[in-house]
Amino acid sequence: PADNAVIERWWCDFKHLWLAHQPAPQTYDQLLKLVAEGVKYFNTVEISGKRKNLTAVDYYRSEIA
Repeated sequence: PADNAVIERWWCDFKHLWLAHQPAPQTYDQLLKLVAEGVKYFNTVEISGKRKNLTAVDYYRSEIA
């Protein structure tokens, strides 16, 4: 079986660092918007020491350059 530790860690961060600090969505559309904003946050705002203190997008761009 494949190791899914990376996505499990991402999901844990998403739930505990993003969803837990947002108002609970009342509609499906609000839920979709909340998830989209969270994904955007984790890709373009949140930095990580594991990614040389870069956002996920910046790290990806630096690795393929």
